[in-house]
Amino acid sequence: MDTCSEFYYYVTSMPAYDRQRLALRGLNFHSRFIWNLDDQLKRPLWGLNQEQKISLTSLVGEVHTKNGRWVITLPKAIEIDVPFLLCNDPNVRWVYSGSFSLLSEDIPIPELELADKPLPLVSHSWIGVAGDTESGLVLDAYSDTDIDLQQTYPAYSPEWDNSFEDEDIYSFQVSFP
Repeated sequence: MDTCSEFYYYVTSMPAYDRQRLALRGLNFHSRFIWNLDDQLKRPLWGLNQEQKISLTSLVGEVHTKNGRWVITLPKAIEIDVPFLLCNDPNVRWVYSGSFSLLSEDIPIPELELADKPLPLVSHSWIGVAGDTESGLVLDAYSDTDIDLQQTYPAYSPEWDNSFEDEDIYSFQVSFP
């Protein structure tokens, strides 16, 4: 999936920003997307999760705060359940939610502390967010193609790397039950 030119933002919460708007809190799938955020938000946008896919074009806003940060907003009247993926790729859809296996030779998985902070993951054919629950590791995955749940996928996290071509990439192996 092209996380360098497409906009993907996994929304984990929507607290009130002001009387009319909600602030979107979540995870980016590209470390440099903020530099062209204004251009990205002018493109057609969708919000999607396992249950729904809705057009959010012209509803999403951007606010620069006093401390130089940015906030993506939606009107309070919007009806979409979190978590959801905000994206500008019309072909992306939810493809998987459930348990999975995460292996890495670079990072001990318990040190990731996924129960405290979900981890965005990017493979060649899907993007997803890994978390840890009482029943084990879980993944929400989205793709613009069908994925083979019998396959093991190499992946990286945009928290640390920008692409598979990074020299010192922290790589993961993702497999489904």
